[in-house]
Formats: sequence, structure tokens, C-alpha cells
Amino acid sequence: MKFRVRLTAEAVRNQNEIADWIAERSVTGAFSWLDALDRVLKQLSTSPESFPLAVEDEFCEKELRNAFFGTRNGRVFRAIFLHGK
Repeated sequence: MKFRVRLTAEAVRNQNEIADWIAERSVTGAFSWLDALDRVLKQLSTSPESFPLAVEDEFCEKELRNAFFGTRNGRVFRAIFLHGK
């Protein structure tokens, strides 16, 4: 089953700010980070249940899940998302 992934305006702003910050240090690193984020978003569209529930899930009506992904230099980023009807 295919799911629709929608980014909030805040998520898009965060994505752009992080990519810009990384690009100031390494353009290649920024593209690598964006590729990693893109892989997470693609996986979300096909299997959102493959990501674990977030600690904050108990406070949400819909499932709150998280995905961790990183850069080659070891920085880890967390994407959180709601899943459900």
C-alpha cells in the first residue's frame, strides 16, 4: 500500500535550514544529507510501520513515529511523523 507523505511548512523550513547549514561546511555533505532524508521519506510512503513509535506517542491521537538518519561524519537527525487515519 502506498501512503501520501506531506511535509508541514515548519518541516520544509527545518529541512532548508539544516541543508543550508551543512552546505556552508560541505556542499557534498548537504547533498548526502538530503539524499538520506529522501530515502526516509520514500520508506515512509511504503512502510511507515517499519519505524518505531516515538516516546511522545502516548500524547497523540494518531501514531507518532520517528526515523533516525545521519551523515557520514556521525551527526544523527530525527524525523517525526504522524501515521494513521
